[in-house]
Amino acid sequence: MRIVPIAKPSVPHRAESLLDQLSAGYRWDDVEAAARAGYPVVSGMNPWWAPLIRACGGLSANDMQRMRGRSHEAVSLAESHFRVPSEFCTVIKSQIGGLGLRMRQPGGTAVRRILQFGGACESSVTVGELARAEGYDVHVVQPLTAFKMDPARRPEYIAFYESEVQRVAHWLSGRDVDEDVLAELLQVKNSITRRIVKVLDLRLANPIYFSMTRVSQMLMASGDYHAVLNFAEQRARFIELLDSLIEELEWAADQPVPPYVPLVLAGNMFNMDVTKTIDQSGGAIVGSLMAITTLYREDVSPVRALAEYLLDMQLKGESSDQAGAVASARRFRIEEEVKRTRAKGVIVSGTTGCPYTSLTRQMEQDFFTKKGIPVLGVEGTAHADPITEEIKMRVKAFIEMLADDPPPKLHRWPLLGVPPQ
Repeated sequence: MRIVPIAKPSVPHRAESLLDQLSAGYRWDDVEAAARAGYPVVSGMNPWWAPLIRACGGLSANDMQRMRGRSHEAVSLAESHFRVPSEFCTVIKSQIGGLGLRMRQPGGTAVRRILQFGGACESSVTVGELARAEGYDVHVVQPLTAFKMDPARRPEYIAFYESEVQRVAHWLSGRDVDEDVLAELLQVKNSITRRIVKVLDLRLANPIYFSMTRVSQMLMASGDYHAVLNFAEQRARFIELLDSLIEELEWAADQPVPPYVPLVLAGNMFNMDVTKTIDQSGGAIVGSLMAITTLYREDVSPVRALAEYLLDMQLKGESSDQAGAVASARRFRIEEEVKRTRAKGVIVSGTTGCPYTSLTRQMEQDFFTKKGIPVLGVEGTAHADPITEEIKMRVKAFIEMLADDPPPKLHRWPLLGVPPQ
């Protein structure tokens, strides 16, 4: 049988151009204008609830990236006005300080609703209380952790989260959620997630073509289109972006690849300068915990699908530092990524002053050291400043140390598949 090579994309790196256009199309001024026009605009770090918010006629917005450019100002306001201790992590201080800056901008802000998951870290819960005192309408989804769940009680857990879904819907619209609209949104969200998974799988063959810095931008853009009024148009453009990227990566898989060190990145990466340093130092992030690959069920009611989703993504270790995540589950998920991608090492990142990430970083360093897997722990702030020269040197030295090892095997299993026995 003759193997026909995949044709070269008509416009190489077209997906990156589409990504830049999509990112440029997201403006906070438009979000404010929507809120002033009467749309229920909701902010908060809850991407898994975005379809629910959209089904209730609202917009799911997050200006964390916008506020990173004013992070020093936000941190200063958090410490002076809100009396947040200086030892607190900069992410928490940027959140509450950013909310304060938003209220103090000329004309104030019309974006007053915050949807919060009560199972986040204690400092994040405190942010919600401070925001409520500042005048924000904070709605808290009550937490249930999946890690201590008795399997026999799963129906009870699901029923509880179903009631929480309707409670959010009444908070936003005053009535139960339109299940037909929600079902359609979940189906399209699944189709997008499957495309993202395919991108991540295809990228393993040539991670240099589409760098981790770009992957991070793509994952952030997957949430930003929920915050625009021309939602259907932006969603279609994002799907076009993913389809174009899949075509490009299928072609790039057969192209020569320069030597690189495959790595797994674990932890929230608020400073893109770290991923840029990795990309520029001969490393390539081939696996991370940033992408959410859990799918919504389509064979049950959409309300139940949302409830099961929140439980299942916890068990899968994709809830990051939110939604009842525990350190022990995260390290096993990292280990799965190392095996799946044949990575040579792990970089564990965290936020300076965060008690959760400092604990997980130490646990994961001990865990992988005992298993003989090279691991590097780094930390940083939520500021948009460049990372320190010390961190750059440590990252570069770590990659150079691994560069002499034999190249990785390319027999990998898909992200949504079953690992070989």
